[in-house]
Amino acid sequence: MDTKHTQGKMEADEFSLTLPSPRNNGRYLEIAYCSDAEDAKGNPVISDSERKANASRLALCWNMHDELIAALESVIDCHETGILGQQGINGDRARSKLAQQARAAIAKTKGA
Repeated sequence: MDTKHTQGKMEADEFSLTLPSPRNNGRYLEIAYCSDAEDAKGNPVISDSERKANASRLALCWNMHDELIAALESVIDCHETGILGQQGINGDRARSKLAQQARAAIAKTKGA
């Protein structure tokens, strides 16, 4: 990915996904607008609550991306250095730290 994405925590409201932007004097940039989806007869395809839930899930995925990648990279680093297979206190500490990092990222992602 060559183009850098807009930094910041995404927020979801009823109709849009937004990010605060330092390039916009801290005001919010609208990233996506969640319009009403209708079938051929004009009936809503999804409810307002489902549309809001979808927007919230997208914002959560955006906001947790870096933390989840960091947790996965830590697991790979520890595996490649062999520390996960070590016996004794160093191996136990490494496994415990990785488990805590992974659990924390998972809990935030699940909204726990």
